[in-house]
Amino acid sequence: MLQYATQLNAAGNWPLYSDVTRAQLAHSVTEPDTGFVFKAAELPKGGWCRLNYQVTVEGEPATITKTAEVTFNNVTTGVKASIEYSDAGGTGNGDAHAKVSVGDYVWFDSDRDGVQDANEDGIKSVTLTLTGPDGKPVTDVFGNPVKPVKTDENGHYLFENLPVLPAGDHCTVTVTPPAGYVPTVAGAGDPATDSSTGSATSTDLTKDGAKDLTLDFGFIAPINLVLQKKVTNPGQFQAGDTVTYALTPKNEGPGAALAGWSVTDQLPAGTTLVSISGEGYTCSTSDATRPTCVAAKDLAAGQIGPVVTVTVTINSDAEGVQKNVAHVTPNADDVDETNPLDVPTPSTDTDTSRTDNDAQAEVTIVKPTPTPTPTPTPTPAPTPTVTPPAPNPNEGEVVVEEPVSEHTGQPTVPQQQNPAPEPQQNDAPERLPQTGSDPSVVGLAAGALMVAAAVTAMVADRRRKAAR
Repeated sequence: MLQYATQLNAAGNWPLYSDVTRAQLAHSVTEPDTGFVFKAAELPKGGWCRLNYQVTVEGEPATITKTAEVTFNNVTTGVKASIEYSDAGGTGNGDAHAKVSVGDYVWFDSDRDGVQDANEDGIKSVTLTLTGPDGKPVTDVFGNPVKPVKTDENGHYLFENLPVLPAGDHCTVTVTPPAGYVPTVAGAGDPATDSSTGSATSTDLTKDGAKDLTLDFGFIAPINLVLQKKVTNPGQFQAGDTVTYALTPKNEGPGAALAGWSVTDQLPAGTTLVSISGEGYTCSTSDATRPTCVAAKDLAAGQIGPVVTVTVTINSDAEGVQKNVAHVTPNADDVDETNPLDVPTPSTDTDTSRTDNDAQAEVTIVKPTPTPTPTPTPTPAPTPTVTPPAPNPNEGEVVVEEPVSEHTGQPTVPQQQNPAPEPQQNDAPERLPQTGSDPSVVGLAAGALMVAAAVTAMVADRRRKAAR
């Protein structure tokens, strides 16, 4: 019996078949009991047809294989169906279907070249999904919905028992990336050994038994570079001081970062670069505001990279808080990071930025406290030094010239004259001149009296000697 369908059932997974009436077909027997031909009326594109037939088995149990050819739009497809009869004398129904398949490999691309190598392993338990030319799920030749499949222990997968497709129509396989992996390079080799990213589309599958086993997917382990930054000589700084920063990169994996990853520092406007260096790096200062060091070696998953040291000086016009931002960048040919880099600017707050490839360190710059000008202490006027006059050999000796006789050469004793009458006593004491209380006047008067007394004594002594 020949049946046809032009639409699926309510579940969308099986055609709604109807019998072809005798008026719609011509039936002829090519050879008695060995073959037959049905010629059906025109079937709309997108429809299905099937042939149900019954055979009677007599004698020993056996497996009967039936071969048929289906011609559609002048394209003939051969199909086979095998039915096993375990009991002689039974009857059974069989379907003859043209079938195709697609597959077949998901692997770990350890060298990241996008090509399947003999020493690279498949990835098991990866989920793949099949859709038809219209992007909808596919029903196999037995009317069963084609469900997603998983790769086996060796990374292989296969969708089979798929219906033949008209030329130009294709099915698509979509892969769910395994946890912790990202796609490798796509289209790097020939179709048998290259990789597709996300999904892959089959070639034409127009004949029974056709296969497309080139729908392969390669994966690699991603990387995640992070950075820490600190000031190695913390404290408050002033203009002209030197500040040293330590930049420490790390790869959090799970894959290794290819050589060529780099560390870049971004100096704030208030500082001037002195030097940048690090073991295992080639450092460039062609842009003194963004010096960069490029690593010569891979950085394995979980590994801390060599420290990059940056030294700057504080400019004379700098003040307040100065923020120094830095970031670490993967090789341009490396895989995507699990947390991709957003290149920061000097004003980026790395504590709140989306990426973890950047870091910052802050220093506080203060102006020097002016030293107060001391009030000058008056210098006392020097005490004048009084230099005594040179000693005079005659000092202290009073020479009194006495009159000498022209005849005898002896001093002439003056004749005594009548003493002057004594002044009359007055009951009131004689008043001395008022000198006031000036000590200098008193001192001068006392000195004059002493000199006068000394002179009088000397004169008297000479006279005594002369009288002898």
